[in-house]
Amino acid sequence: MRIAALSFFAAALAAVAVEAAPNNLAMTVSCSTQYIVQANDKCYKIAHAYNIAASNLLKWNPQVNSACTNLYIGERLCLSAPNTVKSLVATKGSTTTKKTSTKKASTSTKKSSTTTKKASTTTKKSSTSTKKSSTTTKKASTSTKKVSTSTKKSSTSTKKSSTSTKKSSTTTKKTSTTATKTSTIHVIVPTTAQCASDVDCPGVYCCNLFNKQCVLDPNNNICGIQPTTKVATVVSGKTTTTKVAATTAKTVVAAVPSYVPGVTVALNSKSSFCLLLPPSAGNKANNGNKQDVEAVSDSEDYAVSFCTVADINAPKARAMPAGFITSANYQTNSTAGFIQVTGSINPAAYGLSANDQGGQYDNHGSGKPAHSACAGFPYYVQMVEPNINGFCIRCCTNYQDCNASRSEYGCHRVVPPLTKSV
Repeated sequence: MRIAALSFFAAALAAVAVEAAPNNLAMTVSCSTQYIVQANDKCYKIAHAYNIAASNLLKWNPQVNSACTNLYIGERLCLSAPNTVKSLVATKGSTTTKKTSTKKASTSTKKSSTTTKKASTTTKKSSTSTKKSSTTTKKASTSTKKVSTSTKKSSTSTKKSSTSTKKSSTTTKKTSTTATKTSTIHVIVPTTAQCASDVDCPGVYCCNLFNKQCVLDPNNNICGIQPTTKVATVVSGKTTTTKVAATTAKTVVAAVPSYVPGVTVALNSKSSFCLLLPPSAGNKANNGNKQDVEAVSDSEDYAVSFCTVADINAPKARAMPAGFITSANYQTNSTAGFIQVTGSINPAAYGLSANDQGGQYDNHGSGKPAHSACAGFPYYVQMVEPNINGFCIRCCTNYQDCNASRSEYGCHRVVPPLTKSV
């Protein structure tokens, strides 16, 4: 009886530990000077080009291994000491709707999911509203200031003009402050064109028409924009011919890969990698504060990224739950163009049920979750299987190597361990 009581007490303590874990702290790494990795880059070449010690380059970029063999095109590197900022984020996802097996019910679920997503947006607005309320107080005081200014204005119009000038100069000052906060990003321009249009780019990548490179553009502010044009008119007798030619500046800045914060993963080594997981332990925040026995599959639409090491290429990822990863194996296939991490987990370390048969996250189509991505690769597929204490994730250059249509087969078929890295 005493042993049973002690076991119960230990289990209760473990549960409390899971709840107390800071899984709602997002990590954002920034540095004043950055470099975007290009094809055939080597650490010593980058260090030499920017006059920094190779040891500092590795120190400032813990995701890079000591031999510098795991760089990938488009990877951000810090060329100055990094700063990691932690911020609180919501642990609740955008939907709590569970999947159903029938096609009809599935359609209904989709609608329900959309409705709930709107509700989530409302919640977000609500939190914004709170922020606005504190801003309102500030505005109130500003308003008072304006009233007194207004009185002054009515008495002297010259003063009004002076006040206006002051305001204008203040605005200029703000603009310069913003510019100061912008990071310096050094980029080597690729010499070979990769694309002429979006159809030439794999997966979710699209074509940057300025430098003919395939890039990620989740914010829709790079692709589809035509280069600036110059119109020259040639007069030949009575005929006027207009020639339109694209003009490009002598120094073209290659597009920097842009990833959506909170849903981007990066694979660097067996000790530095990220996974997508439910946003709260046991997905409780989306299940009435109770452990969700299908936490992984239920969170496919709103999972968030967790990393073992803070990574500038996985913005706003959270820290991997302590004790969750029990083993990991990092492997590469350079011939096929994919990398992967497979291993085992302790589901209880993140409040997951031992009966949870798992689920799959991937970025095929609009993605599950939407806009999720693996840094440096157009495709990824990931599975977490608490019932067999396993996980796997693969990031691929080619679609067929990240087949997302075989989730029922599990990790041993979707991302099988390789005999050896090549």
